[in-house]
Amino acid sequence: MYGETGSDGAERASSTGTTVTEGEPDRALTFLRERLTEGRTGPGRLILVSGGVASGKTRLLDEFLDGAVRDGVRALGATGSADERDLAGGVIDQLLAGPDLPPAAAEEAAHTMAACADTGRRRAAGASGAASPDLTHAVWRLARALLAAARERPTVLVVDDVHLADSASLLLLTHLQRRLRPTRLTMVLALRDTASQGDRAPRPDRHTVFTRHPHHHLRLAPLTERAVREMLDGRAGDGAAARIHHLAAGNPLLAGALAEDCLTTGDIGAVPAAGGAFTRALTSYLDRWDLPLTEVAGVLAVHGGRVPAPLLAALVGIEPGVAGAALDALTRSGLLADGRFRHAAVESAVLAGLPPEARTAAQLRSAEAKFRQSAPPREVAAHLVAAGSAPAHWTVPVLRAAAGQAVADNDPDFAVRCLELALTAADTTAGKRLVLAELAHHTWRMAPSASRRYLQALRRLPADDSTPPTRTEAAAVARQALWEGDEPGWRASRRTLAAMAPDSRTGTGLHLAHTWWFGPREDGSPTQAESAAPSGPDAPAEPPADDPWRLAATALSGMWARPGDSASTDAAERLLRSCRLADDTLEALMTAVLALVHAGRTRDAETWWRSLKAEADRRGAVTWQAVLTGMWSSAVLRSGDVSYAADLARHALSLLPAEDWGAAICDPLGTLLLAWTEAEEYERAADLLTHPLPDGVLRTLPGVRFLRARGHYLLATGQLLAAVADFSECGRLLTALGTDLPAVAPWRADLAAARLALGDEEAARRLAAGQLALAAETDGCTRGLALRVLALTGDPGELRGTLRQAAGEFTECGHRWEAYRTSRMLDRVPQRRAAAQAPRTPGPERGAGSRSVASVSVLPRLSATARTEPESSGADTLSTAELRVAELAALGRTNLEISGSLSITVSTVEQHLTRVYRKLGIRGRSQLAAHLAPRE
Repeated sequence: MYGETGSDGAERASSTGTTVTEGEPDRALTFLRERLTEGRTGPGRLILVSGGVASGKTRLLDEFLDGAVRDGVRALGATGSADERDLAGGVIDQLLAGPDLPPAAAEEAAHTMAACADTGRRRAAGASGAASPDLTHAVWRLARALLAAARERPTVLVVDDVHLADSASLLLLTHLQRRLRPTRLTMVLALRDTASQGDRAPRPDRHTVFTRHPHHHLRLAPLTERAVREMLDGRAGDGAAARIHHLAAGNPLLAGALAEDCLTTGDIGAVPAAGGAFTRALTSYLDRWDLPLTEVAGVLAVHGGRVPAPLLAALVGIEPGVAGAALDALTRSGLLADGRFRHAAVESAVLAGLPPEARTAAQLRSAEAKFRQSAPPREVAAHLVAAGSAPAHWTVPVLRAAAGQAVADNDPDFAVRCLELALTAADTTAGKRLVLAELAHHTWRMAPSASRRYLQALRRLPADDSTPPTRTEAAAVARQALWEGDEPGWRASRRTLAAMAPDSRTGTGLHLAHTWWFGPREDGSPTQAESAAPSGPDAPAEPPADDPWRLAATALSGMWARPGDSASTDAAERLLRSCRLADDTLEALMTAVLALVHAGRTRDAETWWRSLKAEADRRGAVTWQAVLTGMWSSAVLRSGDVSYAADLARHALSLLPAEDWGAAICDPLGTLLLAWTEAEEYERAADLLTHPLPDGVLRTLPGVRFLRARGHYLLATGQLLAAVADFSECGRLLTALGTDLPAVAPWRADLAAARLALGDEEAARRLAAGQLALAAETDGCTRGLALRVLALTGDPGELRGTLRQAAGEFTECGHRWEAYRTSRMLDRVPQRRAAAQAPRTPGPERGAGSRSVASVSVLPRLSATARTEPESSGADTLSTAELRVAELAALGRTNLEISGSLSITVSTVEQHLTRVYRKLGIRGRSQLAAHLAPRE
């Protein structure tokens, strides 16, 4: 082969000739042409060219012959072939078939071929294989004719793969070699290196017969990196030549194929395609050997790692000695190192080049061999999955064990593939139940709709009383019930899990999962539906009252009744530090994060949320990612960043297709609805209402939260009666769930705002007062909402004081969105009071309700009254988000500074400012300050 040698080659003299080792094609060709130039005037000479498989000998000889013909030299060429090795005169026939053969030699050629034919007939009849006197004499006469012609005119005779020539042709070549010096004949004979040919039955005489007399020996070594660079001719980027040289181990055939792939696809050594040049070249290279390298390389690629010769022989079906020789040949070729493929790209190309049926058979043989060697289940399963078949009874437990390992290794896709294959191999109902349950359990975190299908298939199996449900099956059923808002189904599966005596940590997860979806009672304990558990002598023992997990769950559940109190926040931190994210801890951890948010500790909550999200990302749990992002979008909206909250909600919705969402879709959908309502993107908000919701979701707390968000959209767009209906329905649903707690949904304050917009001041005041009475002292959000409505329905002289108190409540609990809106109301109170107290002309639409209409318009976009009257102008028309941006711009902040202060993108800042300028009728930020100042 061509390869890395010095640029000047390496010469070694002997008593019979000179050996030159060359690793660059151009220099090797130059060497041959120089010898031909010397031989054109005599004396004649012999040049042996040797190299390994696919070392570039044939291409070199073709270029050499073409050059000789162009220079006017008589050229005779032939190629030895394994299938003509026993055909007398096969190479002679090729040499003498050219048009440039001298007439005298042509006449002798006819006699020689006749003698060869006679020899062939005698061999067929069982006579000795030795050359007959007639054949020997005919060959001698032919040699004399060729030598005579070479004295008259320079002649070159080239035979490729001379080691495969038949005996009669070898006889002619040795005759010529011994007599060529007084002629102008240059003989070039190419043969494969004996050290790399890998012949099963080598014939040393064919390799050494020509080295007994004076000769030149050109040995083709692996390509140099410079040769590869010249091959690319500057058409590839830096480093391409080095990488190609490394991957091809200097082999010209492989290097040329890699260069082709590089120039056509721009990729070098990536996972090769089945039809790629590198794959085709490697398949051709392996097929050229006398050893079964294609089969051996295929098994090595499938099996992975080092394979001892005895095992390799058994897997391929060959003798151990042949397997050892094949391993040696692959190692000498540079494809293997320490028994393994030197590069993954080579292994991939070998696999890509195998026929599908051969690949499948090799995978199955490797799987069984590794199983018998007690290899790790995942290693065995990899072969079964690659084969797409699990024909033996032992494969099911192996595949199930491998799936468990894959889940632990954060590779859920491989786990599912293992289990789906195991399902095809399971031959009993009990076995199918186990596999379907595990499929349902493991697929939920990636595709809940797939989990649902597996559970449906599980239910369709015949009843088997002798095989009770496993804990995995019960957990999968419970999880799906929660996801679909099916409280009766959850209750049944919860009892099944309780009967299996889960530990305190699992019990905590179940308790907090229920409160997340269906809510706690007013004291923070689980509702009666959740508490239902089996009783009797076989019932599991309740954990002791002082069990730390039970105490933490109870304290954290209290955040719904007393949001922000120290007991729930302390419990939240303990749980966040003690629990790893899992299917059975997801709701517990989200509840803990939300408890910190309600306590005004938004930064701490965000740190924990980012940690949980990163864990979900790392483990490929798309469902976890979607639920966590949807939950956090509402927290971001609460903090006041409407744009970022909308971005988060949209991202959460994009993570799962519509068929995979359950009740959890209500959180990002509701957040997006509120955000677009706040931004006055009413058409986009209306589009969200057409989004189909899964059945039963409104019977869950996320569903109630979405219903509340819809009510606020209806209120903002003037659909007051529909808004009243939605807020009232929130109250009915919470009452039915047994969890009518203000922190879950302060529906009375919402309904009060809607009734106020309708002009029913008395009902609004009564609802707001009732809401304030129910709100815990720590529930600043609910208290702030109620106080704000009471301010608008109370004594005008107390308006500022009550609004200031509401703003303080919002600020204390970290609800910056509502705090900002209330503060803006305070800034506008003088103007609004004057408007409220101005004389009015009673009319059919006003009268007693006129004051409430004017007052409620202070609530930014929570009243639709302004939408039914002529639009006002000035700062009052700006949304909350637009006002925040406009105020910072009026202070001289740049767009980049505003972006950093409000945690929104620069693009969002620019969009807000564009709308501000249009609404205020100004041209730029220099005019903002005058238009934003409150009017007395």
